[in-house]
Amino acid sequence: MADRDVEAVFTHSDTRALLEVTLQDESNNNAVIDVTGYTVKLYAEDRRSDSSLAAITATLTDATNGVVTFDCRTITATEGYYDCQIELTDTSAEIQRMKDFAVVVKEKVET
Repeated sequence: MADRDVEAVFTHSDTRALLEVTLQDESNNNAVIDVTGYTVKLYAEDRRSDSSLAAITATLTDATNGVVTFDCRTITATEGYYDCQIELTDTSAEIQRMKDFAVVVKEKVET
């Protein structure tokens, strides 16, 4: 499995685990992708078991400028390293997968 850039680090059981991403077209000089009317999902897979953990639908924070936010609380349920990919579905139901990255969930320090 290829190493992926870590996009976010959360702590186990975080209640505000938000991940904001600006979607860019790498084949077009990283121009932002206008996702108005799109469905944008994040898929996460636990690296230890290769099992799919979550499909999280994004909130279109600033669709015109390609900014979306994912609520990653389902990922923070278990410590670990998660491989992630974003899927865009446009208004014509065309699907594009992009932005492979990792999310790390670290152990909570007890106080």
